Amino acid sequence: MVRGQSRLQTIILLAGSFAFAFLLGEMVHELGHFLAHRYFGTANVSIHIDPFGNSRIMGVQALPLPTTGITTTAGPGLNLLCGVVCTLLLWKVIRPALVPFTLWGPVALVQEGVNLSLGLLSAGSDARWLVTWGIPSWLLITLGVFFIFLATFLISCILSEGLVTVDSSFGGRFFDFFWSGILDDHPSPDLVIWLSC
Repeated sequence: MVRGQSRLQTIILLAGSFAFAFLLGEMVHELGHFLAHRYFGTANVSIHIDPFGNSRIMGVQALPLPTTGITTTAGPGLNLLCGVVCTLLLWKVIRPALVPFTLWGPVALVQEGVNLSLGLLSAGSDARWLVTWGIPSWLLITLGVFFIFLATFLISCILSEGLVTVDSSFGGRFFDFFWSGILDDHPSPDLVIWLSC
């Protein structure tokens, strides 16, 4: 649980933080594409933001291959850069209000890891454009899987930095409750604590 917060407040804080970090990463990803297109003078480019992950750049007709590679990498690149820098700056600052920004880096790693690996299955995805640009698909899959594993590690490090403390796990309480009823004829003292939570 977050220090000074109830279990429900902790759940709401973490769920809201992950959702906020995901949506922020989605917007910054598309902003990276947009800014790159504007840099290269693409006319009538706009952003479509979808909170369910179907965000995209609209109004792009055709671009030279080198320009396409740069505008494609600008989205994931800006999201990863901003997210990881934000996480590194806030790593040791443990405040509930900053949790969404602290988690942005790992969430961006998951977003772009999925984008690079599973994106190969979707027509028009960044991964497909990068393969067209000449990057081997095995490299994109490897990078994607690496990003996801790195994100998992970073999230566990951030949460164990003091943001979330484990008073006693549900599994441990369930195990004590279950075995105290089978092995003993009387409930363990943990049963009273477990039922009161």
